[in-house]
Amino acid sequence: MSGYVSNKLPLSIFPLRSLKPAKLQIFSRIVKKKENMLALFEKGVAKKPVMLFGSIVTPAVTNAPEEPPTIESVAAIEDVARGFEVYYPNSLCIKNLPSCVMSSKLDQNSFITPSSLVVKDDVVCLFHGRIENRELLQMTHVLHDVSNDAATVSTLYSRFKSQGDEWYNVVRRFQGNFSFVIYDAWTKQFFVSTDPRGAAAQCFWGTDSHGNLVFSTNWQISKAASAKFYGSVTGGCFVATGKGLRRLESPNTQLVVKEVVASS
Repeated sequence: MSGYVSNKLPLSIFPLRSLKPAKLQIFSRIVKKKENMLALFEKGVAKKPVMLFGSIVTPAVTNAPEEPPTIESVAAIEDVARGFEVYYPNSLCIKNLPSCVMSSKLDQNSFITPSSLVVKDDVVCLFHGRIENRELLQMTHVLHDVSNDAATVSTLYSRFKSQGDEWYNVVRRFQGNFSFVIYDAWTKQFFVSTDPRGAAAQCFWGTDSHGNLVFSTNWQISKAASAKFYGSVTGGCFVATGKGLRRLESPNTQLVVKEVVASS
């Protein structure tokens, strides 16, 4: 695994097998994939001005007080993470409770949708798929010591995250089949996006009964862990802290998200 874990924040990485057995058996009928990734964000990480009501995402009242994490909401995140470990033994887990848990069963040998993970400078990136123009991006932005797609995305995010819409423009230049999840432990913000086609490397999402956000490359895992399931993140779009679902080409416009009723 590339990258390192910074000591500035209580960000830890460890094999999920060190956790106790899962309380929730939500994975019993799920079709197993060789690789998978799961990201769980406590509802406070989504932050205003976005709140999830029923089956749509809508702006919240800006002066509403931020709700602190509850024991129940954090326990729900840990339960799903433990269930992922039972289903995928020897998975890796990046833990920054009460804000998030990110888990991955890596498979770098897949030709179409390899997976990679990097932790560097308090930024975690789970990457699923392949960036076909990675070498061009590395040359254009003069990137050094980046060994995989996750490292490339993480490095670009750290460089452009404070430059407004330029980060969205950079992501729009990615070519290939991919989905990725970024969590910035320093700012407690997340960013999830997929390629414009959004077909071969989909990322599915929803919210659990506590309002926590659930993202997974396996739709069955996302649906099983969600009280409200929104299907796959639309191709060429992103979901981020305080923004909800938006298109990369029009990041200032928020999209309405409807609940998807999918058969098990």
